Amino acid sequence: MGTKAKLTFLFAMLYISASAQIGSYAYKREISGIKDSWHKVVLPVEIFEKISADFSDIRIYGITAQNDTVEAPYILQTTSEKLISEKLKTGIINNPKNKKTFIDADLTKAAPISQLRIYVKDKYDYYRHVTVEYLSDSVKTHKGWKYNYTELTTAALNSIDKDDILFNSTILKKLRIIIENNDNEPLNIDSITVKGYEYELIIRFNTPAAYYLTYGNKSASAPVYDISNFTSKIPENMTTLTLGEEQMVAIEAPQNVSPLFQNKLWLWVVMSVIILVLGVFSYRMIAKR
Repeated sequence: MGTKAKLTFLFAMLYISASAQIGSYAYKREISGIKDSWHKVVLPVEIFEKISADFSDIRIYGITAQNDTVEAPYILQTTSEKLISEKLKTGIINNPKNKKTFIDADLTKAAPISQLRIYVKDKYDYYRHVTVEYLSDSVKTHKGWKYNYTELTTAALNSIDKDDILFNSTILKKLRIIIENNDNEPLNIDSITVKGYEYELIIRFNTPAAYYLTYGNKSASAPVYDISNFTSKIPENMTTLTLGEEQMVAIEAPQNVSPLFQNKLWLWVVMSVIILVLGVFSYRMIAKR
């Protein structure tokens, strides 16, 4: 293998290593306006359909002038600003055999939801156990699509306490609500509403670079940053940065990377040399005896 081929192979390996971090995420948005060490970034509602339900695949990566990749630590938190408040489209099925009511409800678009309210038309007193689930996965089989729901919370739906049902904020688009009727007649459901709040990243920028918000990697685990242990040292006032338009991340494969042995003749030559060296070495060892 010639010198040129060796250099090509080396640079290809460096290219793959430097691109692996950003390249393992499907989308990126350029971050502009960085002037200080600490800044905020508000997550736009459009990204929630493309990130993991637990927010674990969000990263802030930067490319330095030397083409090195750096990662900026962040803290994810909710704000008091309401992101969504929506009346859901519902499909209601009463199952007399199981003594349950099943309600499938859809949001217009995926969003982080943490509150749910069920409005009942009936004026009489009632007390029912409720399970709230969300569509967490779907698999296509030879019989069609199979939908997997994960439990969010359980609660009591009753005529006395009509507060919202609360649960951990979860990114979702489809809900399933199961009401246990027992030996009572099914309730007449009027409507269902959900609420969710805005999310922001508190970011510390250590190194000058061109930074990007990257997301879209279902296999990524949640990052662990030191700054989560020093929240008291985070400044109260910081400016909010601007996010650019969404870009799909695509890595071009390195071109013309030659294999180590392009010609089988080279392989035979190398093997012959090794055998010859071993033979000479063995002969000299025997001769000395």
